[in-house]
Amino acid sequence: NEFQTKYGGTVTVNVVGWNKGGDAIQEAMATGDLFDLVYTEGNARFPGDAVDKLYQPIDQYLDYSVCDKASADAFLYRGEHYVYTNSSITSPYLIIYNKTLFSEEGLKDPVELYESGEWTYAKFLEYMAYFTRDTDGDGEIDQWGLGPRFKRQNFGFANDGMPVYEVGDGKLAVGIDSEQCMQWFEFLNGFGQIDTSCPGDGGWLEARQCAMFSEAGPSAGLSSEGTSTDEFDFVPLPTFDGRQATTPVWDNGYAMVNGAPNPEGAAVLASMICKAKMDNYEAELESKYSAEQIARYNSIMEKIIPQRRNYANVSNVGEGEALDGSPAQTIVETYKSQLEAEV
Repeated sequence: NEFQTKYGGTVTVNVVGWNKGGDAIQEAMATGDLFDLVYTEGNARFPGDAVDKLYQPIDQYLDYSVCDKASADAFLYRGEHYVYTNSSITSPYLIIYNKTLFSEEGLKDPVELYESGEWTYAKFLEYMAYFTRDTDGDGEIDQWGLGPRFKRQNFGFANDGMPVYEVGDGKLAVGIDSEQCMQWFEFLNGFGQIDTSCPGDGGWLEARQCAMFSEAGPSAGLSSEGTSTDEFDFVPLPTFDGRQATTPVWDNGYAMVNGAPNPEGAAVLASMICKAKMDNYEAELESKYSAEQIARYNSIMEKIIPQRRNYANVSNVGEGEALDGSPAQTIVETYKSQLEAEV
């Protein structure tokens, strides 16, 4: 409505269903009835859609007043940007936790650990195991340290260590024998020994069903929507040595279709969407969260990495073996030459 009021004409939104945007572009290209913008649908489409020339570069139209550089750089391919996005759209994967529960147990708060450089793999596994227990004495685990919304790969991304990683200019590189990747495999050795079968029925933190979970946020779980009086907070994912390395993000945004019939109008509309989302998000944060939390969130978003999943056949190599207890060096020896050949 805002676009039409200001510029005239008509804006049409076509909802095609999750992960159908690429198909819609290809069908439109085949018929010649092209549209202008497409939602990028998270970490399954990029950079594949740029490689397949479904998207076009947007650098000549990119407005950094509404698209922050860190978020836009998540969509670099061969030196060009392809997606309108910002930190209200590109959501980080964080550790959300029940702050009250940690306090009642007399445990050092994760935010304190993070700020002192002690939010490590080892400390996270310690807390994860501590809270995985039988609270009512019936012999069955009914509280978990983590769960159920988490992606193990993200702990590797956070530590700057993955078997395969993006190096820019449309290329991948092998990192399976890097110190950071081997640290991630060792982390998975411990992770695999802890029960993570928390049922996925929602309300986990408020019901104290789990102490922590990891989801694209930070709005997921920071304030109670029910009757709980517990407090909640967030930290980045842990790393081997407690530093804040990189924060994996659910990399959404709006791409301009290759051959868009109205690229100038598409650029204006995409910028308006980004601004509206950022304004609304900042207002929501200010209404719910403290100034310290907002500052922490903004600092976390200064160094991000897209959580790619469209080369999973090589990027998750060794994960299963590590969870089963295989030593990191054994995994490296098993897969390094294979990955080097494939990449």
